[in-house]
Amino acid sequence: MSVSATTFEAYLAPGETVVEGVPGSLLDSASRSEGTIGVTDRRILFVADGDEFLDVSHDSIHSIRSTPQSPLTQRGLSSLAVVGGGSLLALVALLGVFLLRPSALVPVFLALYVAGVLGAEYVRRYGVDLHWVGGASAGGRSDTDHRVFETDRLHRTIAKHADNDDLLVVALVVVALVALAGLIALTESLLVLPLSIVLLGGVGVSIVGIRRGRALKRRGIDRHDELEVSIHLSNGHVVRLRVEGDSRLDRELSGVARRTLDDGSLPDVAHV
Repeated sequence: MSVSATTFEAYLAPGETVVEGVPGSLLDSASRSEGTIGVTDRRILFVADGDEFLDVSHDSIHSIRSTPQSPLTQRGLSSLAVVGGGSLLALVALLGVFLLRPSALVPVFLALYVAGVLGAEYVRRYGVDLHWVGGASAGGRSDTDHRVFETDRLHRTIAKHADNDDLLVVALVVVALVALAGLIALTESLLVLPLSIVLLGGVGVSIVGIRRGRALKRRGIDRHDELEVSIHLSNGHVVRLRVEGDSRLDRELSGVARRTLDDGSLPDVAHV
């Protein structure tokens, strides 16, 4: 997206013209300033939203390099924050239980407890994989008879798997309860109950964050395509600019570089 050349009117010298203007950012080691970037026939201008500005004359440029970047979006960062928060919560609960009774059996019981509860919930929601029935027609049966026969077998198979799912849920719940009872007996404290709930909640929150992050990644909205343009100056300083990934800023700077190169003042232009 381009911005109007009138944005830079207050900063232009008499006779100076704007070649390209785009929204962008100025990066330094401590912060990122938002504003607009203008390429004129004499300089490169950055005007911050607070009216501060920076200009770089063409004859002070040693080289220009452009590099595609894909920083995390706000949604991507929030997913990481959810994962980090859940993991921290689970770690605190784990340490709490361990402090009640330092023992090598504590993480074992906790792992069985968490695996039992989460496994039971997974099976309850999604069940187990179905093995679909297929095969060639039996001798003497018509295609219609075969389809009816196979459909009946499929219905019986689904019903059988549903029964197996229920049994598996019960078994996993029993594993979780036995592990929790073992923790209580091992630590001799009922504080295990709230700590185990916090641990389970932390793990659950982390899983939600991971799934959300994967969904955002599949949809391509966890990251934002940008272009970083690094302007290396003759005095050794580097001016780093960020623009939208589809911006033509680097191309315009290349054009400026080629024209300046004809005057022998710009030796290097590179696109990474």
